[in-house]
Amino acid sequence: SNNLLEHIAAIITPWIDIIRTDIQAGDCCLSMTDSSTSEGWARKTNFSELTDDPIQATVRLEVARSHATRMIENGIKDYSQWFPGNENIVADSLSRDDDLSDSALTNLLLSLNLPQVPQKFHIVPLPNDISSWLTSTLQRLPVKEQLREEHKRTNLG
Repeated sequence: SNNLLEHIAAIITPWIDIIRTDIQAGDCCLSMTDSSTSEGWARKTNFSELTDDPIQATVRLEVARSHATRMIENGIKDYSQWFPGNENIVADSLSRDDDLSDSALTNLLLSLNLPQVPQKFHIVPLPNDISSWLTSTLQRLPVKEQLREEHKRTNLG
């Protein structure tokens, strides 16, 4: 589901930061999302609905538990905050403005002085262990026909 993809996107950045030692024991990590469902999953221990597909429910639980375990094992406090989708400029740009180089997109986002972009913001390649985990996780989900949307650039670049 889109909510699961939003949730996975929200947990990958802190995971990268842990691998790169950009965050360490005692640090606090804030994940901002425009998915209220994903934001809620960050705080729940049980979010399986009776009407859920059992495979999706299992994968959601495993994703949430792996993130929680990673944060606990590394001594990092995890917070999630929802914000309106029309303010989701950074995530929209990262997923839509793929014609820009990483450095050009980084410079663009930093130049906007947006509150959700930290001063140390930079785009890095996805580490192999995260890429492998992500691929194996997504392959377990049932294939569903997604809505066909035209890829649109943001108005930033």
